[in-house]
Amino acid sequence: MIAHAVAAAAALLVASSALADAGLYARAALASERAALQAAFERQGEVDVHAVAGRATPRLSIVDLTPLAREDDEAADALRRGLERADRTVSGAMSVGARARAEFEAVKPEGDEQWRCLTEALYFEARGEGLTGQIAVAEVILNRVDSPRFPNTVCEVVNQGADRLHACQFSYNCDGRPEAITNRRAFERAGRVARRMLDGRPRALTGRATHYHASSVSPRWASKLERTAVIGEHVFYREPDQVATR
Repeated sequence: MIAHAVAAAAALLVASSALADAGLYARAALASERAALQAAFERQGEVDVHAVAGRATPRLSIVDLTPLAREDDEAADALRRGLERADRTVSGAMSVGARARAEFEAVKPEGDEQWRCLTEALYFEARGEGLTGQIAVAEVILNRVDSPRFPNTVCEVVNQGADRLHACQFSYNCDGRPEAITNRRAFERAGRVARRMLDGRPRALTGRATHYHASSVSPRWASKLERTAVIGEHVFYREPDQVATR
């Protein structure tokens, strides 16, 4: 009975869009708990230690529930203060997020040949991913550019092995199908990501990964590498004995 009362109040908390009312809902739940305890006392003269969620109550006769009511009031006040702090934190995070989004949208999706190669790679390899997923794929490409084990330009990296069917580094380049840009909005978003990455955005997502594959497949080469991250629909790896970058 107590668990149901607390759960019902918790559901109200989640459903309510006004955090200021949270304290009232908490008090309602705690009042239900007190009522259940009083009913248990009247029925059997003692309170079950398992009857109070989150607070161990000894099995003994309860004559005065005032101390418990005081504890409930203190708990409700603590919850209210915590929710107010959370509200301020969420509001601050939303403000930062809005500014970051505005800054990203202000980036011009344009550049030279290297920008075009990176943009096309992100579009064909990761246009279904969120921004984080696209940034992660861009990190792999740029990490390869920095590695002496791969070509030293973006275009050379993304086109490596493109002349061999199903033997290239990036599948869109050698799957035997013509590639066409049909979603201009998605292409512009990929272009903004490419622009930010080429302009020096920190590569902090993939742990210096130089390889990745879709989570729906299990290539044999993956077992020889060190997994560094799972982001969106891709799994990222680096070589265990990764040498210094250029």
